[in-house]
Amino acid sequence: MKRFLIVFLVIICAADIGLAQGPLIAGRVAGQIGKQTRQNQKQPQSLRPNARPNAGRPGPVPIEDVVEGFYMSQFPVMVEVDDEQFAKIMPFLRQGLRELREITMRKRRAINQLMAMTQRKDEPEENLRRMIREVDKADEDYRLALEKLYSSVDPHLTAHQQARFRVFQDRMPQRIQQMIQSVTPPPG
Repeated sequence: MKRFLIVFLVIICAADIGLAQGPLIAGRVAGQIGKQTRQNQKQPQSLRPNARPNAGRPGPVPIEDVVEGFYMSQFPVMVEVDDEQFAKIMPFLRQGLRELREITMRKRRAINQLMAMTQRKDEPEENLRRMIREVDKADEDYRLALEKLYSSVDPHLTAHQQARFRVFQDRMPQRIQQMIQSVTPPPG
């Protein structure tokens, strides 16, 4: 069941479709791919520009898109919003998630640098302080981006939905980690 859900999310992300428009756009995308494939089959492979043996087949989807798709698929269910609310909220969610992801990656890079610096005994204290400030700045930026996300989404939600959104937002990192672990083969 989990694998089915993940495959479903990958398909949604690969087509870059919204939940409210899913069947319509998915049909169009499938139709366009089929049309292009039929046109390409009329020409010999050597005459096709930029011909690739696997052309027409979707490539791997970046993990960020899969995570965003998972988040977007879970949001209306967990927060209990209707289609109209979700259509209004979706652009704010996408933008907010991208901002939070960028800040998280910035913090992760700073933490990694800080960890490397602590391994060196002769690292100047000023370098350590500068990197600590970068980590602290990323934490503050994350808090501000989260507040911005809440302030843009909350006007479209009832108080109960706002409360469910807070719980959802708090629990999602753990659920995403579990989803990734469930499809990642163990090392070795």
